[in-house]
Amino acid sequence: MEDGSEPATLREKAYASFTRHLLARDLRPGQFVSQRELVAFTGLPLGAIREIVPRLEAEGLLTT
Repeated sequence: MEDGSEPATLREKAYASFTRHLLARDLRPGQFVSQRELVAFTGLPLGAIREIVPRLEAEGLLTT
């Protein structure tokens, strides 16, 4: 059960960190940001970043 909740926690942390950087204008609209740069911004693993991409796209916060 623990292993099922941990990825959700990482996803939520990655999402919160990304939106925090976006609202702080650390990221500009239209700016290209690689997944590796998002890892550096958030301090979270690449897997967590990859999992939030569809959510960010659906919310109009990211395009790929």
